[in-house]
Amino acid sequence: MIRKCSNCGSKVSISEFYKQYYRNRYIYKCTKCGTVHGAIAVSRILNFIILVAFYFLLIRRFSLLTNIFLILTYIAVVEPLLSIYKRKD
Repeated sequence: MIRKCSNCGSKVSISEFYKQYYRNRYIYKCTKCGTVHGAIAVSRILNFIILVAFYFLLIRRFSLLTNIFLILTYIAVVEPLLSIYKRKD
């Protein structure tokens, strides 16, 4: 998760980050200076690997509805926290 803008140094609130995250998962645009930050490729790949591993660990243990709920919770809550953002030039 991005904590502050790399250009102007303004702090990013969690609510503002999540609002933009749900519109475009891998892009964050600073609300003060307009600098665009993007999730790095390694972060995207790592999140995908964790999601697939998480799915295969859950597939036989819980019902389908529970699996869907847990995967959506991972995507909505945990994945943004694990993403690493860098300024795009």
